[in-house]
Amino acid sequence: MPEVGIEVGTSQPHPQPKPETISDEINEEDEKITPQLFSEAYISAIEATLNTCINKALYLQQDFRLVTISSISAFPAHHLTYYFNTIIDISFSEWRNKLRIEYAVKLLQQGDYKNQTLEAISNKAGFATQNTFIRTFKRIIGKTPSEYLKENA
Repeated sequence: MPEVGIEVGTSQPHPQPKPETISDEINEEDEKITPQLFSEAYISAIEATLNTCINKALYLQQDFRLVTISSISAFPAHHLTYYFNTIIDISFSEWRNKLRIEYAVKLLQQGDYKNQTLEAISNKAGFATQNTFIRTFKRIIGKTPSEYLKENA
């Protein structure tokens, strides 16, 4: 099974670009250097907020969105968007969906599918529809929930 665990705070600090020449915008591996707009303390505070959301399993709520995090914290939504897209290089929805699929996999491994439908499991995992759950599960795990169960039951 592919590892889908999410751990906030493992991003490496981005090097600061040198302003001397245009060629300094590219490092030795020809990768673009992203300027760090947030202090390490600010990033740590965002990560602490995200870990709280994970620990409280807020991501399992169907209406859990970026603005949800913004409303329960002191962080503007555009700062959170920058954090996800630039600092940890994953969209908010992909981050949330990986957490949800990780939870669904745990339910399947615990045998919840024996007493519940896949639709019930998808709802428990925070998905509004079973089709979205199946499509997301396949994209992240590489197989549908049914295929996963056949191979791992």
